[in-house]
Amino acid sequence: ICPVEMDLVYTVYKHRSGGCWSQKGGRLLDPLPEASLCTVSSQNVVAFTGDLPSEGRPGGEADFGGKGVYCADLNNPWEYNLVYASSARVTSVAWDGSGTKLCIGDQAGNIIIRRMVKMNLSEWTDVHTTVLPNETILKIEFLSSARVIRLNSERRDSKFYTEKFQCAPEKDGVNCSEVCVVLTKTSLLYAVSLMPTCVSASVCVGINRALISYADIGVSTGGDILLAVSCEEKPVVIYKLTFSLKQDNELQVNAYNHSSFTVHSLEKSCNSVDQKEAKGPGNSTETRVMGIKFVLTDSCDAILVGMDNHEGGKVKMWELCTSMQTCHKIFAPSIHSPKRKKIHMWRPSAEFSAGGARLNAFTSPRISVVGGNKPACYIVVAFSDGSIQCLIRDSLQQIASVELPRSGIPPQPLSAEDGAEQATAGNSDFHAFGAITSMAFTSTATGLVVMDNHGQLYLYRMSPIADPGGPHVAAYLVTMYEYCLMSGQDWWDLSLASAQTNIQSVIDKLEETFGCQPLGVKNFCFNRFMSIKSSLYRLMPHGEYRAGDSLSMQLLTSIHSHMTSLLSTESTSSVMDKSPADKFESIVRGLNTNPNLDNVVSNLVTAGLSRELHASDEIQALISLGNWVVVLALHILSAKPEFKTRRGPGFWIIQDGGLEVIREIVVLLRLWAFPRPAITSREKDMDLNGKVYSMVTRLREKPEDDNLLDECLILPSLVIIPSLDTLVSPVGVLSKLHSGLSIPFAFHYGIEPNLPVAGQHVFLEGLNYTQDFNSNQIYDCIGKRVLGKCLAIRSCNRCKSFTKVPSTSKEESACGTWEKRWTKSCHCGGTWNMVTQ
Repeated sequence: ICPVEMDLVYTVYKHRSGGCWSQKGGRLLDPLPEASLCTVSSQNVVAFTGDLPSEGRPGGEADFGGKGVYCADLNNPWEYNLVYASSARVTSVAWDGSGTKLCIGDQAGNIIIRRMVKMNLSEWTDVHTTVLPNETILKIEFLSSARVIRLNSERRDSKFYTEKFQCAPEKDGVNCSEVCVVLTKTSLLYAVSLMPTCVSASVCVGINRALISYADIGVSTGGDILLAVSCEEKPVVIYKLTFSLKQDNELQVNAYNHSSFTVHSLEKSCNSVDQKEAKGPGNSTETRVMGIKFVLTDSCDAILVGMDNHEGGKVKMWELCTSMQTCHKIFAPSIHSPKRKKIHMWRPSAEFSAGGARLNAFTSPRISVVGGNKPACYIVVAFSDGSIQCLIRDSLQQIASVELPRSGIPPQPLSAEDGAEQATAGNSDFHAFGAITSMAFTSTATGLVVMDNHGQLYLYRMSPIADPGGPHVAAYLVTMYEYCLMSGQDWWDLSLASAQTNIQSVIDKLEETFGCQPLGVKNFCFNRFMSIKSSLYRLMPHGEYRAGDSLSMQLLTSIHSHMTSLLSTESTSSVMDKSPADKFESIVRGLNTNPNLDNVVSNLVTAGLSRELHASDEIQALISLGNWVVVLALHILSAKPEFKTRRGPGFWIIQDGGLEVIREIVVLLRLWAFPRPAITSREKDMDLNGKVYSMVTRLREKPEDDNLLDECLILPSLVIIPSLDTLVSPVGVLSKLHSGLSIPFAFHYGIEPNLPVAGQHVFLEGLNYTQDFNSNQIYDCIGKRVLGKCLAIRSCNRCKSFTKVPSTSKEESACGTWEKRWTKSCHCGGTWNMVTQ
């Protein structure tokens, strides 16, 4: 393995005008900073503790002093949102599997589970709150009965998703859909089941309540829920946990002894002589446990133990194995019990030390996509000298080493008392420069988030785990994107790697494998596939046109399926040979060459097709969607003559079969007698929908017909074509990657940086787009209408898309199924954020 440096992508600093900065007497005054925690969700949203100004922030509270838990999308890390304001020190934070709920525990025993409101990072609501008096929360973890998606190592070269990926074994012991597990420092295990209702239970871990300092929770390869606990000078003990929801809606929690191993026996036996010689005033020779962590949370067959002694810090790895042990008859419950039993054991396998520096933090990913009995993954270790060592699981071999940049907070002079305290702790850089306190991998482990004790955030780009130290290649990235497609994980962090490669080759391989899937798998994954495809095109220097066409195809297909699902038949027969949607498609596609819209509609009416609509708001939403499709068709038809010499917006829609989808949607608009689109035309009585249908039908049959091309040329002079919203530019870090700017980037909390401005999208005169400089309108990317003065709108954290937020409960209940379809994320897959006008 060739050593290679980890790439720093960006750093988010505290600005001098905010946070804990203050100027007095010619020097900066800053209290001894608390250790910052961070964790990253499956949607690449980071939650972290800090002391940031809340004034002017969404959901900010002016009286809590800025201390609390914040969240931010990794694409816009400077836009932080307050999740929970805490007066006590927060000791543990954890996301749920979907990335929508966050559990927070503090030093005063408070447990708060909060959930995003409509997937807005700036709006949170309580799901469950409780207090464990006189307790300190040590560890929090969400457990779900859902099975984890993994790569099938035996069929990794298969083109079929269902063969290439497989589900992990069912979790043994989780008999409820979702449970949040909280462990305190006095061995109290508290669990709360969140669905269908909040039900809680508690149990003591071990025979008696004992003080513990470190803990971790994970799922073994076989599906067992394992809890590992330890103190500084005690063995590491592993328990097996089970959770079940009884018929009377009562939660039952059990903790069984699983296995254990000692950390100190080997250290003391090997170093007893050296320790005696090293003893002296102020020298501590004992080896102390500084933390424990399962190597892979969702496949925890190995565990890491961090240790410190007078020689410095190190991490050691133990692997889980089983062996047959003879059981003495005194322990056999009956004469029929087996004489030999299978016992779980932990075997030390590797260790790594930095040579003098104290251990600050270490972490590993939740899951490895590589698969196999011992899935390969990175293990990252941080030391007190500011260095970050990247290790590979196999023998803990070092493959990269970096140091935190020192250009953020300048060195602050320490008082005599503070300096003596830090010198005694053996960490002279803790206050002068940011000391690493917490680290977390991104959703696909392509990035690493690092927090220091000043609350500053760093993001590093990792090399591919399939080739540690090597460059990211198309084959590996295709597998990772397919994993996100099947598992529901967010793919933003893969953009950091894709920006280094030939993006077009990645897209080509993705399209090739997607085309091999069965029809059911295609339909199920189509929306996410098109979102991935458009996000990749937005990374290319000149890929905005193809990104826009990918977005248009995604919306066209969604609108088509939404409208056809509302069809009904007036047949009196109780037995239907076809569904209304299938019947509609067979009739319309049987009249492929008929350019007359009224003739096609009359055939549908004769067949008894109609619509099932009752709410007027839903009808209005369909009218807006239908008008958008007509405007898109006008843009494609007007640009068609230019496609002979150059390619622009709409070219790839024609190539991908989008004309047939447009044709069928226009038929539905006429079948349901929707009003004529509000588009100004020279001819007073022009049947615009009929003309669009006729031209699209002829374009499908004879794309190079000269008479048709002449009609396309004069079309912009017959009608005033409205602006279109398909060309959407990236924002945040993605905009910098799109512009080809070199990393690393520097940001400050609460201050929007100078981001690259997208150029005007001018392909043909008369065809305008909503993101042009001369456009002062805000367009609803979901409702497909221009937004007026709204109290609040939602903006996407990944692209320049906006949508209206219902301001009243009446408006919220009136939202149709179309709006609710996009509640979770934007078309591009990004999260939402609230913007006030």
